[in-house]
This record gives sequence, structure tokens and C-alpha cells, in this order.
Amino acid sequence: MSCFLREKKCSKTFYSFRVLIVVVNICLVNFFTPSMVVAEEGVPIVTSPEQTSTESTSSGNIYVLIGTKELNPDEWYPVEDQLELSVLADFKMDKEWLFSVVMATAVYAGYGTAWDPFLGDIDVLSSTEEISIGGRFIDENLSGKETGFQPFVSGGLSLITTRYEAEALGVTISDEDTAIGIWGDAGFYYQLGGLNFGAVYRLSSADVNLFGANVDVGGDHLGVFAGLHF
Repeated sequence: MSCFLREKKCSKTFYSFRVLIVVVNICLVNFFTPSMVVAEEGVPIVTSPEQTSTESTSSGNIYVLIGTKELNPDEWYPVEDQLELSVLADFKMDKEWLFSVVMATAVYAGYGTAWDPFLGDIDVLSSTEEISIGGRFIDENLSGKETGFQPFVSGGLSLITTRYEAEALGVTISDEDTAIGIWGDAGFYYQLGGLNFGAVYRLSSADVNLFGANVDVGGDHLGVFAGLHF
């Protein structure tokens, strides 16, 4: 009798151990295995579609832009034409989003010489730093699925700090100001594998106060860019 009980107890223990193996296997499937696996004694366990999908739902672009910025010559001569260098990124956390979030940081610089009948040559240097954020609509279905050509439009807000410096007769004066501005652009991506190339036209506006005068540090931008698509 005692032997029978021991055999029955061992049988229950072995059965419990088998059940434990199956439970552990199911947990491993649910958390770590994105496909059908074979559990105890060849019994298939199929995970849900959410578990089997390993494809990322996010997408975006990051790129470097080189271009020019033209300011109002009545306010910025002789530094109305400036060079631009920007690093930009746009992304969607979900590909179903209609708009992407776009962020950028940019620097602008212009140098020129003006002439005054009393002071002679006046060397002028202007520089601007800008951080911007906004939304971007990318028309991925126009022809992008076939040719890689994807036009876009976007807009948003910028935080702009500009500095103006002038030197004449060995004396240098300078002033700087920071302001919130607005911007909008239109351009296109051309995707080639994991790379993207393109061009963009941009308009911006922000009023700053330099030497007691209000001037618009925004202008017309034109640039080309290259970067990565992810």
C-alpha cells in the first residue's frame, strides 16, 4: 500500500512537473518568441498577431542642409545674404500618423563692408542661431512608393538669437536679441534605399530689436540636403 502511494505521489509529482514545463514554455512564447513554436510533445502554440509582428511602426528622416538665407536689404545691408548650415530631423512614432514632427537647429552668418562718408569702411558681421519645431505633411503616396519622390510642406515656431557687429576706425559695437518667430517651407525628398536627398524653400519671420530698432531677422531660405531615412 505504501509502495502504491509512493508510486502515485511520484506520478503526481511528475505530472505537475510536466505541467510546469508547459506553463514556462507558454510564458517564453508570449514574451520572447515572435512565431509559432512547439510545446510539450509537439503541441503547436500560436502567438497573437501583435506578438508575431516585429516590424517597426515608426519612420523618419535625419539630414544636413546647406543653403542661403536672404534678409531684407533695407534693414540688413551689407549682410542681407547669409550662408546657412542646418541639421534637421522628422519622425512619426506610428506610420499611420498624418503629420510628422520636425525639429531643426541652424546657424546663419553673413559678412560685408559698407561705406560711410565720415567713417569710411564699416565691416559688418551678422550671425544667427535658430532652434525650430513644427509639423510636416509628407505625401508618401503621390509617387513615392514607386520612384522615391516625396513632396512635403511644413511649418512651426522658432527660437532665434541674432547678433550684429560693426567695426569702423578701430572701434567695434555690437548688439544681440532673442525672439520667437514663425516659419513654413515646401520641398521634396528623393529616397534611394536608406538615403534621402532633396531641396527645400523656406520662409521665416521674427522681429528683434538691435540698437533700438525693430528689424525682421527672417527671410527667404533655399537649400539642398542629404541624409538618412529610417
